[in-house]
Amino acid sequence: MVSELLLARSEQAEVYIDYIDAYPEGFELEIRARASVAYGELARAGDESGPHPFGRHWPMVGERRDLLPPQLLRVGVKFADGRSATNIGGHDRPVGGPVIDALSGGWGGGEESRFHQGYWISPLPPPGPVSLVGEWPAVEIPVTCQVLDAQVILDAAEQARAMFGDGHHVRRDGRDWRLGSDVEVRWINDRTSAGNTITSAIPPVFASYCTLELPEANEGAEAVRHAHAVIELLTALTPEQPWWLGYLDTGASDVVFPYAPRTTVYYGYGYVLVEAGPRQAADWREQGWNWSLPDLMFPADRSWLVSTMWDDSWSSIGGSEQLVERVLSDTALGPRARRVVAGQDATPPGHEAS
Repeated sequence: MVSELLLARSEQAEVYIDYIDAYPEGFELEIRARASVAYGELARAGDESGPHPFGRHWPMVGERRDLLPPQLLRVGVKFADGRSATNIGGHDRPVGGPVIDALSGGWGGGEESRFHQGYWISPLPPPGPVSLVGEWPAVEIPVTCQVLDAQVILDAAEQARAMFGDGHHVRRDGRDWRLGSDVEVRWINDRTSAGNTITSAIPPVFASYCTLELPEANEGAEAVRHAHAVIELLTALTPEQPWWLGYLDTGASDVVFPYAPRTTVYYGYGYVLVEAGPRQAADWREQGWNWSLPDLMFPADRSWLVSTMWDDSWSSIGGSEQLVERVLSDTALGPRARRVVAGQDATPPGHEAS
């Protein structure tokens, strides 16, 4: 749709928009940057793994949140109605958007530095100008703006609509799957509140609650055994029915359907919410931020809820007394499970709440 658009330039660096592709629920853009500054010189203090100029690892421990390091390459978008977002806006999702979610990226170099990063921006812009903004102080690129006509994006999105469906379904495994909305998670949003108790993740509507620590190894055989044990236990205690699967969009995890609209759960977090079942819960996702299972799962009858919150190393579970007893006594899961009550700090010993 749009390709090779110069966003900003200085004597030390160039930043391009490699391409913009539109879809029914938003648009994707790819940023490519090249700098004559040596790769290592763009790293921030304490960044042992090398520079991350697009801000995915900001703030690091010890960095001030109110002061942007000059090494960060800031990318932003502003719609004609005044709504805006940037790639260093954190994980608090503004109501109504837009939001910028990081997709795949890469970097490297020696005497020179090269970087690329994809972004998913949703929703689609209203008619009028769309401003794309870049700034990179470390290489003397000031705030620079390129303006596009939103109609170019909207026309391309309309052409893609036939391919990607009606915005209420996604397609996989040869069939359509229904997407959830705020209606399906209202019972969660209306009864949870921020804090360290179990009710920050699970509404106080269940007979029993527990936490389940995730495996120390986030990948490999141990993680696979954990995921299979969870699904087998839940399946054994649940009459046959659809399950709602929620994939939290952290910018790093696989949400399975990256171009699907997000549903807001908890305190502004965006989830891809799909009506499917236990088989899909076990198989669909590649390795996620913490594990391969969905971050949110509950059956149609809402008889239980399993939630793994952003950056926590455990899952919270609410359900019947029988379900919690089965988790606690399970050979594989029980040693990492802990019963909690509604008003109790649910943080497992030795862990820190995010």
